[in-house]
Amino acid sequence: MQIASEKVVFILDLIKLFEDVPDILDNCLTSILHSPRILKLGYNFQCDVKQLAHSYGELKCFKHYEMLLDLQNVFREPRGGLSGLAQLEYAALDAAVLVHIFRHVRSYSQSAADPEGHANIEWKSYIPVRPPSYMTGDEEDKAEDEGERR
Repeated sequence: MQIASEKVVFILDLIKLFEDVPDILDNCLTSILHSPRILKLGYNFQCDVKQLAHSYGELKCFKHYEMLLDLQNVFREPRGGLSGLAQLEYAALDAAVLVHIFRHVRSYSQSAADPEGHANIEWKSYIPVRPPSYMTGDEEDKAEDEGERR
């Protein structure tokens, strides 16, 4: 779960917190999610709310929300989804975050290097490249060739 203000962002490992300190997790999130003084912004919250209530049914924090604004409902596009500019900004931020994560992981791997300077973390690609199911014949062969070059 992500919680952010204009100045700080928190990433919460709900699974770990629920296992280790469920009462503290419930109290903290209840004070935020049930507060009428704190505006909660989200996108497609309805899906998240249902999943959280289902996964963490014992916690009272996910039973109801105060001051919840789902931006999907506010800025609804005729075909659904984010507006063109908002979608571009979201995609740009998503890509920028990946760069920061990579730098952090890379600096960690360099600090964890053995005395000879070899990193202990092995970099591998775990994203399988498969052609879309609608491709057949030559298109599929071409897609496989392109996948091997990536």
